[in-house]
Amino acid sequence: MRKLKKIYKTSWGVPVMLDFNTLEMFEVTDDYSVQPDARLMLEGLDLDFSEMVPCAYRIALTEHCNLRCVDCFVTKNLVTHLVMTPEILEDVIARTITNSKNLTTPVNYQFFGGEPLLKFDLIKRAVELLDAAAFRNEILQPTYSLTTNAMLVNDEIIDFFKQHNFSVGVSVDGDKDTHNKLRPDPQFNDTFSVVRQKYFAMVDAGINIHVLITPNPAYADQLVSLAKYILDEFPMKTFTVNEAFEYDTLRWTMGSKEHVEALIEITRYAKEKGIETDTVLTPILSAISNETRRRSACSILGKEFLCSVSPDGRFSFCAQKWVKDFDLNKSQKYLLPEQCKECYALGYCGGPCPAFRALTGCEVDENRCAFMRAAPAKIIENLDIFLDDEEG
Repeated sequence: MRKLKKIYKTSWGVPVMLDFNTLEMFEVTDDYSVQPDARLMLEGLDLDFSEMVPCAYRIALTEHCNLRCVDCFVTKNLVTHLVMTPEILEDVIARTITNSKNLTTPVNYQFFGGEPLLKFDLIKRAVELLDAAAFRNEILQPTYSLTTNAMLVNDEIIDFFKQHNFSVGVSVDGDKDTHNKLRPDPQFNDTFSVVRQKYFAMVDAGINIHVLITPNPAYADQLVSLAKYILDEFPMKTFTVNEAFEYDTLRWTMGSKEHVEALIEITRYAKEKGIETDTVLTPILSAISNETRRRSACSILGKEFLCSVSPDGRFSFCAQKWVKDFDLNKSQKYLLPEQCKECYALGYCGGPCPAFRALTGCEVDENRCAFMRAAPAKIIENLDIFLDDEEG
């Protein structure tokens, strides 16, 4: 018998399907708005994280990088970059161990940059400290991941990844010509060929590895073809499409109906190849399928969240930025804008990004809003790719 993963119509009015047999019960229209929840009238996003516990840490070891990628903050701020010291690392890891002692699920540690492999010595030390804490039963055995451009990968690093079961995300932005334009080294050499060789070396070693593509607005009309090229050329189980945003403001640069359509086409192509996708559609689908209203733009995890750690040891509620304004010890509250209270997308959108609001002084990111409003109709039109077919 064929079983389908059900996607429910939720209490906050998101118009989604129950299963294929009920498709005719719903009509795709331009307006899905419902009577707003009375609680929304006074609702605000309280950024007091004293009652919350990180379920994952994105540790930025360095803001330096060996590449000069187009539009990256590394390229724009070469003089002001921070680098974590061994002393700060040990303090950071000690704090995360203290935070994690009562958790019932393993914590994920993601090593980030800049290019984190520039500080491979710190990665080794962090894993040593965490594995020792797990051996003493102070915490559950953590999981480890890393985002890298792969240029510095060597046999020692591959052996380390395999020994500690790392999940590795490698940044590739398209075919050889496109990647080399968007991710050059200081001498404008062929970085694509190096990355491809290192990637396949990790595949051959059995590393859990996947590709991340960061769309560039200048190549927006080529996103689907570039993604399909990567899916054809690089073996992986999952494929991540990052959201394109301005680093200084976190403003989305590709929020539109066309962007939704591109992500859905990529998702369909990946599914045909047996590859799962992780895109900005993922939290929307998660909120809908689990009947969980997103309480913020960042997470639907309730009291657990992903926080970032800056190279100088500050813990931030924002996974993308670790500026002082986002320190966990700074309690803030943002009232929900009036225009959000009656928006049909609120339940799966989560409202405006608090980091964007703090950085820009604007209430909403219109590009992000356009994306969120366009998402449900396109999901419904392509529902088959978001339902799991199982034989039972």
